[in-house]
Amino acid sequence: MTSINTNASAINALSILRDTNKSMMETQQRISTGLKVSSSKDNASTFSIAQGIRSDMKAFGAIKDSLALGQATLSVATAATKTMSSLADEIRAKIVSAQGDNVDRNVIQDDINQLVAQIDSQVSAAEFNGANLIDGSGSGNFNVMSGFKDDGSAQNISVAYTDLSARAGLNNSIAFDQFGPDTQDSANVMLSKDYATGQFDSMSYTVVDVASGNETTRTVDISGAANLAAVATALQTDLQGLGGVYANSTVSATGEGQLTFGDADAGTVNFRGVAAAATGGGLADLAAIDVSTQAGAASALTSIDSVITTIKSADASLGSAQKRMDLQADFMNSLVDSLKQGLSSLVDADMTEESVKLSQYQAKQQLGVQAMSIANQNTSSILSLFR
Repeated sequence: MTSINTNASAINALSILRDTNKSMMETQQRISTGLKVSSSKDNASTFSIAQGIRSDMKAFGAIKDSLALGQATLSVATAATKTMSSLADEIRAKIVSAQGDNVDRNVIQDDINQLVAQIDSQVSAAEFNGANLIDGSGSGNFNVMSGFKDDGSAQNISVAYTDLSARAGLNNSIAFDQFGPDTQDSANVMLSKDYATGQFDSMSYTVVDVASGNETTRTVDISGAANLAAVATALQTDLQGLGGVYANSTVSATGEGQLTFGDADAGTVNFRGVAAAATGGGLADLAAIDVSTQAGAASALTSIDSVITTIKSADASLGSAQKRMDLQADFMNSLVDSLKQGLSSLVDADMTEESVKLSQYQAKQQLGVQAMSIANQNTSSILSLFR
């Protein structure tokens, strides 16, 4: 049947042309984005997997940054220990030269002092982004994130902080009291340097029972105290543990670097003095080297050998950790590259294939338009029947 209301040929041609245009738009999108799966509507399961891979890649990127920061920090530390080892060898050579009789030991001692100062300068300068692994300012471990587990917890490469300073150990000189022997309700003690965990071994205090005149000196281990408040707590616990007139005595951190000893029962306790012992640096033996005498020169040889061993041990430890970080960084680079390749195979478009499809759809589009033209002419031919 021939109808002017319904042109079946035109409808069919339009449907085919519409499908061709849709397919060509999809191909053009793949060509413009380079992706065959750019959203969940393209392929929901593949897009979900791809998003998971992208998330992992971002996390691994953060780990690579962490490793780079750790590598730089260790690189600075190992550069310092390498130089320090060379300086220590020079000091040893000068100590050996001081063993002779016909030498100017004072001049040699001056040279050694300069080299020791240079070693301490190297230690202080071995800092990167605020972290110094060898000056004793840190405690515990320096952790560098190297990965993460399925449960989301971090995996770390840990490097122990060490102290390679030539600082001599200090005893009875870290804290000083600001009060005299007179009976009073409270007394303040100011530290002569900022409190830091691990830099103080112990603190001693002396108290007097006013009534009896009995004097007691106690020494408290504070090496593990995290802050000055913790020091105060340790001192107070020990002081109250003496019982009697001391049972209600108090110790508190009342300011930056300040401890306050208090007598709750006014006039019963006299706080006579406080002293603290500080840990020396790992190379404290350097500070004690004195070759001005024959005996001192002989003793110094043992000291410098101990120093050299300490430096080499620290350098070996840092070097091992640095090597591990380098290996982990290489692994992370390979892992990220593999993820990129896997992601590409899932979502990237094959541009050669898409170019072929585009040519096909362009030809189909032209033929579809031509078919539409022919179908529309069928209706026009009906007019000839009514002439």
